[in-house]
Amino acid sequence: LPLWGPVLSSRTGTSSSSHVSANALRTVPARRLTSSSSASSEAARYFEGPWYEKYLLLEEYEEKHGNFFVPRSHLVGDVKLGIWVDTQRQLYKKGKLSVNRREMLDALGFSWDPIADQWERKFALLIGEIQRSKRPLQRSSIS
Repeated sequence: LPLWGPVLSSRTGTSSSSHVSANALRTVPARRLTSSSSASSEAARYFEGPWYEKYLLLEEYEEKHGNFFVPRSHLVGDVKLGIWVDTQRQLYKKGKLSVNRREMLDALGFSWDPIADQWERKFALLIGEIQRSKRPLQRSSIS
């Protein structure tokens, strides 16, 4: 069985057993996978269930907020999205997150280390501002 399982072709309605890149996953609407064919039902099990539902909520969160810095206390209805996001990061750090789930999150541009990513982003903004002002950094007089 390939990494992502069979994928229903949108043109032919047939199942393909080739591997699918993580970026291609974003082009497969979950609702298309719920048609009555047996290939669809087999593919749908890879794209349905609690994990995938939370994945879609994360995708919506990023579209709305522009980042993956989901507060741990963040709820969407009765779904504890912030805790789910934290759990995915912990599983990744421990090497226990499945490859297909990691690749799906990577395809979104998911931040595995939000503190480091935020630092890098702010540092890049600082460098950009320095370059725009064309003034060199001055040492602080703090001792």
